[in-house]
Amino acid sequence: MATNNPSSSSFCPPPPSMATTNPEKSSPPAKKARKEGESFELPPLTHYLPEDILEIAMTLLPLKEAARFSTVATRFSRTWCFNRKFIFGRELSLRNDQQAHTTLVDRMFESHQGNEIQCFQVHVDPIGVEQLIMKWLRICGEKKTEDVLLNFLRRGFRLSPDDIDCLSESLKSLNLVRCGIMMPPVTRSMQFLHTVILKQVELVSDQLESLVWHCRALVNLELFQCRGLQSVRIYARAHRHLRTVKVSGCAGVNWMMIDAPTIKCFFFAGVRPTILFGDFGEVYLQEAIFNFVPAKGARGAGFTKHYRVEALVNILYHVTTLTISAHFLESLSARIRLGWVFRGSSFTLAHLRELQLFMETSSYCSPYDILLFVKNCPNIERLFIDMHNFDFNGGVYWEVHQKPKLDEFNGYFNQLRTVKIKGFKFGRCELVLVKYLLQRSMVLEHLILVTQKFEEFAFAPKWIYLFHSWKASPMLNIHLYGQSSDKSGVNPTHSKRLR
Repeated sequence: MATNNPSSSSFCPPPPSMATTNPEKSSPPAKKARKEGESFELPPLTHYLPEDILEIAMTLLPLKEAARFSTVATRFSRTWCFNRKFIFGRELSLRNDQQAHTTLVDRMFESHQGNEIQCFQVHVDPIGVEQLIMKWLRICGEKKTEDVLLNFLRRGFRLSPDDIDCLSESLKSLNLVRCGIMMPPVTRSMQFLHTVILKQVELVSDQLESLVWHCRALVNLELFQCRGLQSVRIYARAHRHLRTVKVSGCAGVNWMMIDAPTIKCFFFAGVRPTILFGDFGEVYLQEAIFNFVPAKGARGAGFTKHYRVEALVNILYHVTTLTISAHFLESLSARIRLGWVFRGSSFTLAHLRELQLFMETSSYCSPYDILLFVKNCPNIERLFIDMHNFDFNGGVYWEVHQKPKLDEFNGYFNQLRTVKIKGFKFGRCELVLVKYLLQRSMVLEHLILVTQKFEEFAFAPKWIYLFHSWKASPMLNIHLYGQSSDKSGVNPTHSKRLR
């Protein structure tokens, strides 16, 4: 029970602003002090905190800050021995050679006197220090570590089944970079894992399938530039918490099967594979990225088979935030279909609020393809287009089939409020796209154009006058920025590079 006895060892004097019990009498001196210009500073927060609470707080600081704080007072001189954040960053590994770096890490483990290490992150060259790494992992298992990051500067170390089993059941996050892994047939250390991140890891499909099967509490699974994968099979129908799957830069993957009814976010970037979902009726994605890129040097590399993409649209009905590449959009574009009818793909994304489109130089997308896709998103509010070095190819197909269709285009964008085009070059087809967006958007508030052509700034008043002559919204504001001076503060939810 708290006491107000000043002689008590746990007594903490209140701040001066709370020292008096009569607030009416305390306010005039404060006003007087301000009038006379007197400074009024509270003593440091550590002056009021009990020592036991302060010592606990010290153990939660990163090692560098904890070591620095240990020099402040004698009573804190040993707090770093109880630190629970073992974070040895990349800067430390680059500043020291391997021997000095591993000696420092090992001394910290040997000197630790606490019962718990919450987080262990290390960047190190593993060659020649394999026994030390296994020793650190055993200590982490004994100290009930929840977060483990092993960022190896080169390949050569592989987690054995014994290394995995020595980790505690309290492990929540496992992040491996250039580290091999051998899954044991049965393990208890991974059953409560929430997050698994594998970067540049040599992994085969069976190992990935076994990993997902063992992690029954898995929430996030991320695979970046993993070698050896030819197929990604995620059978998680018994998993109740899996929400996010990210796959990026895994060049060998040509087939993916996602059977996870609880998944909400699916992100893919790389050479387009065949992507299948277990049961379309059970999948309710909220966010999605399909950044398809062509395979270099392959026959037909610039084309994505349209029936694969049209099948994926069935799972996007509930998506609110979507990022796609031009190769994805190209497969849904208008073409001569069954019955010799020129039309686009039939779909509706009724819940989509934000769309981001990446254009690639190897794509044949046209303004008509973009307008047709946006038309099928009746509630879209934000549209982002990253042109990069892309130029619309106004070829014969555009001139003969698509351009005449623009005169018959009857779509309106009744909810669209923000349009941002990055890499705008004031080309003929780009101006056609902007014209139709302005003429068909009744409540558009912001048109943001970011350009690399600085010479166009001399004609900015002319362009702004032209854009205003096309607008249908009385609330429209037009913003023109250079590539390096974009101060709009309006950015898409998804970054271009998956991390």
